Amino acid sequence: MNDWFESALQTLDTLAEQVSDRLVKAMDFTLDATDTAIDQLSEQINQAISPEVVEAMEQQFKSVDQAVDQAMIQTERLLEKTFRPVGQTFTPMVNNHEACIGCRNYEGSDFGGNMLVCGMHPYGCDQEKCPDWESTWES
Repeated sequence: MNDWFESALQTLDTLAEQVSDRLVKAMDFTLDATDTAIDQLSEQINQAISPEVVEAMEQQFKSVDQAVDQAMIQTERLLEKTFRPVGQTFTPMVNNHEACIGCRNYEGSDFGGNMLVCGMHPYGCDQEKCPDWESTWES
């Protein structure tokens, strides 16, 4: 029984190798054919399109690229403006500055190991309620 089992495993192993080899050959053939077709198509396009058309297309792509860059910058600014109140609400909690929670003046940045809490109270407000507190949630 043991010999039969080993024989079956060897047969399956040989069969798996053969299938694998055939798949690799088929994939190589398909990739080579695709590569050749792309090269032929590229050559036909290059012959069909004049340099002027290529230059005009490049200019249009540059314009689109610039428009996308501007849209990304505006989106980034909008997201920063949208999520800043959230950061100014939760970061003071984490840093144990309860008087600063939700304040638009809260900075909370680390400068060489020294935290700047805000411009009016660089080390944080000593009082339970800050006299300079302004809501970050108002427009």
